[in-house]
Amino acid sequence: MLEWLNRIRIAKRIALSVFLVLLTLSGMCFYSFLHMKMLNSQTVQIYTHPLQTNNQLLEVQGDYWNCQRLLVMIVLERDANRLFERVQALNASYVEFESDVAQAEKSIIGKKDFVKVVGAEFQQFRSFNDEVIRLVHADQRLAAVLPGVALHPDGFLALQRARLSQAV
Repeated sequence: MLEWLNRIRIAKRIALSVFLVLLTLSGMCFYSFLHMKMLNSQTVQIYTHPLQTNNQLLEVQGDYWNCQRLLVMIVLERDANRLFERVQALNASYVEFESDVAQAEKSIIGKKDFVKVVGAEFQQFRSFNDEVIRLVHADQRLAAVLPGVALHPDGFLALQRARLSQAV
């Protein structure tokens, strides 16, 4: 069976064995290189993912503050045309807020209860805003401003931060 190996000269045997060793080593290097690239990409993701999630949550916070700002501008607006424009801008902010919450939910690893709580609280906030807008349209600005004490931008977010710290 190994007679063909006995017929090969020693120099060719050594060259063949060196070639097989080099082929095996190059295969191992290629395999290691591929896994090093994969390890590098996962390491980068481990370090950047929390920053991406944090940035998305900051966008949600910014959207909330934008809704607050628009609501205050609606309460203070006297011109009917500008009032209509501001209400439409507020509705667009609602859509942007919900979109950013959905993106944040996709990026959160683990418990997603916080996102559900934020969504439920935002629906309550939105119904409150709708009531304020209804009062403004009825020209009852004082009645719209009095419950507006809860319009402080940190009110909603402080509640969410407290719930997040309890969930974690």
